[in-house]
Amino acid sequence: MQDEGRGDYVSNQLKADIEGLKVTAGIHKRSESGYHRLLSQKFPYAIYYTFAVDEAVVSAVVDCRRDPGWIRKHLE
Repeated sequence: MQDEGRGDYVSNQLKADIEGLKVTAGIHKRSESGYHRLLSQKFPYAIYYTFAVDEAVVSAVVDCRRDPGWIRKHLE
């Protein structure tokens, strides 16, 4: 069995957060851009997604340490 590196750990955690949208999609706060925002459980990342008729579509996974103006522009 191969050791998991830090990057793998972060990636796997974000995938688990996204997988959780199967149960929680639509309940997260909506940003000004119209996206729902799920904050990662363990890392400073936000998962932006849209939700309609039992379907969540992830549009971006963004480092929350970024400038808020950059994040807004990125989501346009």
